[in-house]
Amino acid sequence: MAATGTKQEVLRRDSDELHDWFLRVIESFRAGYSTLTEEERKFVYSIDSLGPPTQIEVVWFGPPDVQYVFVTHFEGAKDLEVTVDGPFPTYEAVEKLEEILDRPKWNRPIGPSERTRWALLAPDGFKEVIEDVFVDVVRDLGRLPFMRPSDRPMVTAKTLLISKASLWYVAGNLSNFSAGAFAHDIIEGAKQQAVVRSAPPASPVEQIETDSRLTAYGGFVFPPVWIGNAPKPTFAERLRAFPMFPAKAYEGTYKGRLFIADRDGFLGIVENDRLKATALLNEIMAVRLVGGKTTYALRENEVSEISIDPQEKQITSKGVTSLSPRSSLIEEWFRGFRPRTSREVISNGNLEKWLHNAEQVTQDISFFRDPKVSLGSIHSLPKL
Repeated sequence: MAATGTKQEVLRRDSDELHDWFLRVIESFRAGYSTLTEEERKFVYSIDSLGPPTQIEVVWFGPPDVQYVFVTHFEGAKDLEVTVDGPFPTYEAVEKLEEILDRPKWNRPIGPSERTRWALLAPDGFKEVIEDVFVDVVRDLGRLPFMRPSDRPMVTAKTLLISKASLWYVAGNLSNFSAGAFAHDIIEGAKQQAVVRSAPPASPVEQIETDSRLTAYGGFVFPPVWIGNAPKPTFAERLRAFPMFPAKAYEGTYKGRLFIADRDGFLGIVENDRLKATALLNEIMAVRLVGGKTTYALRENEVSEISIDPQEKQITSKGVTSLSPRSSLIEEWFRGFRPRTSREVISNGNLEKWLHNAEQVTQDISFFRDPKVSLGSIHSLPKL
């Protein structure tokens, strides 16, 4: 009977396979990117890009497999440098992460204007950012004993660490997925977004009735609120600390556009144009502010493109840049239900009144002259 090799040899083989997989992904991505028009390339965002120079660092734990993929684009560092650490058992996490953290590659300065993870107000350098991430990794590994092995590897989240570095959270082993298909999804996504932006705008009502894919944007109310009622997770849900995607709390319209609110205070609106969606959402925020409730504007980079199921009329995917304080609200349900602060509960009836009031008062241009309406550039945007 042929020998299958020692456990260490098997782990080394797995690590080598993932290393080669990433090289194939990068090659496929760059080949696809070369075929894109200048307009289509605008929709390959930095958090997805694998253009030169690209360095990959994978930190892999299991079983079951979870992979933390650091994608950087540092000038002066070698292009196509792929390092795979692991797979490691979780009981070695602290020791292994300390070893990785001590590598000289992380000793990079961060410019004074560089924005980073919102919790770090003034990091001394990129190493401090990585250290902060590693603390989250150890916390995240606490849920591993309760996870079923993933049948199909999936990138469950991507977060920007600094302008030239991002982190991908992966459930499963990426090398079990087609490298070509992975790169193809990024390239085709850019093409589709370019088509959507170049198409003549449909009326909001027409889009709701006919589109199989609704173009929509959204963002969190901040400081955070609950919509409808506060969630009450079961005993098992609290123990497992699994991601809990918030349920839809409200469905209605705002200025003729489908409007969805999730229980966690995330508001989504069907609109083709990001700037216009930002202005509409900030009208709603401004009315709440003038009504005496502390409310902060959504900056354009805090308004994310979202997916809405056209049949169920519910948000199926959403996000927020990790450079924003609002990112903590995504982390709450991604890490399991552990709200850090108490929140006001806005009933559906009060939300409906809030939206109706916003529709009415924002028709009067004098509203935007109210000194309280200091929400970004909302007062300078045209009436929609």
